[in-house]
Amino acid sequence: MPQHFVDAEFTPHEADREAAWELYIELATRISTQPLPPGQGVEATALESLHSLFATTHEIMKRHGRDARAFARIGIAVLNRIVRPLLRQGASLA
Repeated sequence: MPQHFVDAEFTPHEADREAAWELYIELATRISTQPLPPGQGVEATALESLHSLFATTHEIMKRHGRDARAFARIGIAVLNRIVRPLLRQGASLA
């Protein structure tokens, strides 16, 4: 990720660390983060999994609240600048 990706000082608090760990577990266990062999027919499932990251990240941000502001800034930026374009690209291929 480019250094200028999130233009903010990053000083994580304990709530940021806890929220980041929750999201890490979500990401590490999703089909959308695993290599997909060609022709397996799970592309739609992978796109649905990526799309559900919006709700998952939102729930994590709500649960940890304002004490996890650094996590929220980065999470929102990743969703809007990385995940959303991937979903658009995937939808155009479907």
